Amino acid sequence: IIKTAEERARRLVDEDEITKKAKVQANEILSTAQSQARELKRAANEFSESILKNAEHGLVDAVNQIKNAKTAL
Repeated sequence: IIKTAEERARRLVDEDEITKKAKVQANEILSTAQSQARELKRAANEFSESILKNAEHGLVDAVNQIKNAKTAL
């Protein structure tokens, strides 16, 4: 009975260690994924801002050309 109890206790300790290691690894994976998500969002926002800024400049130039054409009439 004692031997069986000792074996069971060892298995439980081993399972607890496996669980702890899995939780640590899961936390590391989650942290990495969150960091990558933040970086991706930052890059996407930067890209979007650049595209919108270029579109704005193009529209301002177009409006100015229209105004100049109207003035020339």
